[in-house]
Amino acid sequence: MPPLYEHDRNLEHIIKTSQSTSSAHLHQLFTAHQRLGAVAMSAASSSVGDSSMSTDDEFRTLRNEPHRHDINATSITSTVIIRVTPHYDYFISWSCLWVGFLLAAIVAAWQVYREQRILKVRAATADIEHGGAEAISSADRTRCTFRSLLLLAMVARLISMPVMIWSDPLWLQFVGDTLPEMIFATAWTLMVTFFVQLVGSATGSVTNTDASVVIQATAYILYTILILLELVNSVASVLLYALLCCIYAALLGSITYFAPKLMSLLKPSLRSHGSLVYRLYLCTGICFLVFFGRMVGFACVVIAAPQRVYWWINYGVLELVPAVMFLFLMNPNPNRAERNSPGTPSD
Repeated sequence: MPPLYEHDRNLEHIIKTSQSTSSAHLHQLFTAHQRLGAVAMSAASSSVGDSSMSTDDEFRTLRNEPHRHDINATSITSTVIIRVTPHYDYFISWSCLWVGFLLAAIVAAWQVYREQRILKVRAATADIEHGGAEAISSADRTRCTFRSLLLLAMVARLISMPVMIWSDPLWLQFVGDTLPEMIFATAWTLMVTFFVQLVGSATGSVTNTDASVVIQATAYILYTILILLELVNSVASVLLYALLCCIYAALLGSITYFAPKLMSLLKPSLRSHGSLVYRLYLCTGICFLVFFGRMVGFACVVIAAPQRVYWWINYGVLELVPAVMFLFLMNPNPNRAERNSPGTPSD
């Protein structure tokens, strides 16, 4: 069948050259032209319909089979696609990272158990020797709670990684991806709160941490609401990452504001407590890098989701490595503990 423009040109030539053509003949020609246009429009409409059907089938396949190597994407809308599991060699990455989290969780569990025993011994000793005076400082309690939160976050990641790979419900994959990160964020918030308390104690100002508890509770309430909304509308999954982006942006702003103050206050004690000061410097640097990396990463997911997921960066560099470093930086020192009391953890 000739293209439409060729048919129009031929029709015009026939009309101009055929002066003797009757009006009935012209009417037949125009009728044929209209029929040809209708057939072309019908074919175009059918092509568009097939394309739409193909797109709908593609996204339906994405939602029903999110773990296939050639698909492996979470379809949110026609313009927003968030990949949850890695696109290539995800089993190798999962295995290596899973073993790393397992070893780190074992170390953290041993440290939590050991420190809790130390604190119990100190409390019992204080009851006997000092008549019930408080022998456990707020720093000791904060350190123990922080280590427990790191352990909880790593255990959550150990459970969630197999769920994310082999579970079909997409909402469960989003929970597996974001819930451990929420627990990590709670641990980092506790660390930032501890820095704020140090600055307040050094400057003689009163620091109220009740607001931090309220903010964290509100964040978990919003997180639960967004998970429930995701069951109804999958677009709500993007809001989970927007919430995490806001949390880490707030943590980054807090550490950027209070860290320089803490560093300036610790300069006079650099000679007498050099080891402690350097550890605080290193902890501050780790927090800054983790908060900045997480904020940028979650912002990229919200604005323009990447085509590939890099678990070694998201879970390895920004979760496992900082957790292991903090576990060793805050490891109780038996020698110092023996000098203070029957088992006092290090500063």
